[in-house]
Order: sequence, then C-alpha cells, then structure tokens
Amino acid sequence: MPLDLNTVSIFVEVARARSFRAAGDRLGLTRSAISQAVRRLEDTFGTALLHRTTRSVSLTEAGEAFLSRVAPALAEMSVAAEEAVDRRDRPSGLLRLAVSSIAESILAGDMLTAFSRLVPDVRLDILVTDAEFDIVAHGFDAGVRLGEVIEQDMIAVPVSGPQRQMVVAAASYLDCHGTPAHPRELPAHRCIGWRPAPGLSPYRWEFAEDGPWQGFGPRVHTGAAGKDRHGPPPCHGPSWPEWNLRYFRSRNSTTSWLRGPGHSSGSQ
Repeated sequence: MPLDLNTVSIFVEVARARSFRAAGDRLGLTRSAISQAVRRLEDTFGTALLHRTTRSVSLTEAGEAFLSRVAPALAEMSVAAEEAVDRRDRPSGLLRLAVSSIAESILAGDMLTAFSRLVPDVRLDILVTDAEFDIVAHGFDAGVRLGEVIEQDMIAVPVSGPQRQMVVAAASYLDCHGTPAHPRELPAHRCIGWRPAPGLSPYRWEFAEDGPWQGFGPRVHTGAAGKDRHGPPPCHGPSWPEWNLRYFRSRNSTTSWLRGPGHSSGSQ
C-alpha cells in the first residue's frame, strides 16, 4: 500500500502534540490542512487513528500501533538524510578504479598522494589491467585509460597532459645491430610491442611523414607496457611512453632516437 510520507509525518506530529493547532504551528500549516491530511490517512486505512473532541485529541488503538511503527522509521530516515548531506561535504566509502598498466605510474606518484590527503575517508580499490571491459557493469566507479581507447559515450576527464611516445633500445642492442635511421627500417629489427589483453590485436607502431600513417606489428608482444621496470632486453628495441623512459634513462640503460613530434594521447 503506497503512503504519502508527508501525510504520515503530519500524523506523527499531531500524535505527539495531541493537538491539530500545535502540530500546524510546528509545521507551518493551517489547522484545516492538518485535519484533512489525517482524514486522508484514515480513509486509506479504513479505520480511525485519532479520537477527536472539542478540547483534546487522543490516539485510538490502531493509531497507537501505527505510531509505534512509523515514528522510529521516520527518525531513521531523517538521520539517513543528514548522513547523505554529510557525505556530500566529506566524501567517504570505497572507490573502485580500473587502471591500465600505462597509466599506473601516474597514479602511483603525487596525484594519488594528494588524493588520499584531500579525502582521507575514501578507501581505494585499484585494479591494474589492460583488458577492455564495461567498468560500470563490473562494479567500478571510474577507470584510467589512454584517451584514444575510451568509448565515445563515456564521460572523460583528463588526468595528465599529452603522453609522447618514442622509439628506444638497449645501448647494447644498438652496438650489435646498428641504429635505424628511419622508421621504415624498424620492421627488420627485434621490436617489442604491446598487447592489451589475450585475444586482442597487438598495438601497432604508427609513424607519419608527409602522408598517411604507416604502421607495422613488432615481432615480440607483451602485456606489461607500463609496469615492466626491467627496461628493454639487451637484444631487443621496444617503444616506450616517455614517462617510463625517464626511469630507464636514470639507470643509463637505454638510448632514444627518432624523436619527432610523435603521436600522443593523454590518460583519462
């Protein structure tokens, strides 16, 4: 049986005040409006909830039973509403994120630290994966992906600037096999590419020079494009986003070349 909560609240106020006039004063309503609201509630139940005289108002047995059940429920609803407002002003609870391996290093830095300091009551559950799936259907609140792979109907907010890609290789590899002078020479080398997930096509290397994009598939593929901290194997020459390249350069383990403007995409 559907009930009008405003009408129920009016009844509770009358039952507590034992007066239509006093209830009206508290709620800012006329005595007539209060009386009509209680009458509608009684008509809905088909029984009287109040005894009325010219001098007093008292509860019937049905009214006593109804009040004992609805008054605590209305109080709980009021508390719940206040808590909802408090959560708006001070976020709390669990935030589930699905983050691609390429974007993991962004979250692991100052951004994640600043977020935790700003909203200390929010707990984080971060899944690092390059698999493509419906994050909403799987219970995630947000995801971090390269902008170029986000579905068109998703709401996207940039969390980084454009990310430049460049071709790098272990210095020992270049000593053994020579340094390519042009991207068209790369297919002949042992390049490492990225496969987002099993069953998906590998990410193709793409280059442009006075014309349409030219691409090719590297000989070796890995699903750890952003997580591998070992750097390029000594006999291979992969392509790395620039933020990971800084780590390898600090160890003097890589050499970069073919550093044109490149094709970039920010993380969102």
